[in-house]
Amino acid sequence: MNLDCIGLVIERGRERVTIRGELTPEEKTFFEKELAQPAKLIRFPPWWDPRKGDFAITRVQSEPRFHHLVLINGDPEIGEGTKIGIFSEVYDKGGIVKIGRDCDIASFVAINCSDSHRRLHGLSDTLDLDTIILGDRVYVGSHTFIGKGVEIGHHSVIAAGAVIRGRKRIPPYSLVWGNPAKVKRGHYAKKT
Repeated sequence: MNLDCIGLVIERGRERVTIRGELTPEEKTFFEKELAQPAKLIRFPPWWDPRKGDFAITRVQSEPRFHHLVLINGDPEIGEGTKIGIFSEVYDKGGIVKIGRDCDIASFVAINCSDSHRRLHGLSDTLDLDTIILGDRVYVGSHTFIGKGVEIGHHSVIAAGAVIRGRKRIPPYSLVWGNPAKVKRGHYAKKT
């Protein structure tokens, strides 16, 4: 990353910072390291007083993509146009949760890529982690749990209260319901 410029606009997560003025070599080094980190917020050098010099700083917190009562833990990949209802949780440890475009995830849904019960009982020293992938245009009903190792094909519908866990592969256009999950393949496929 080259910061040899006058003026800088940084956008990360829900923040946008505009800096006008020339950066010192020390400040360039700090921002190059800071912007190389996968973080949500923008930090400034601890020694930096933006009121000094020729700096004009504008810090804008834009509208959040999801309601503030949606818990996004980690850094999942969430496609454009996807909606997530309040009191839902997407737990992503290490960037292994991918949610496609134009999905509709209702309220009170838990999407969790980890399982800690083996560690809790001394059977393992680490969390059990696995990917979760939701294809494009997937609908997830309220009070649903989607656990580690699940892949849901595009245009599928997950009924309210479904529990999907383990290494399950749901084909596209499926209807899924129940605990344990039952799958009706091709239910939403266009009939020709």
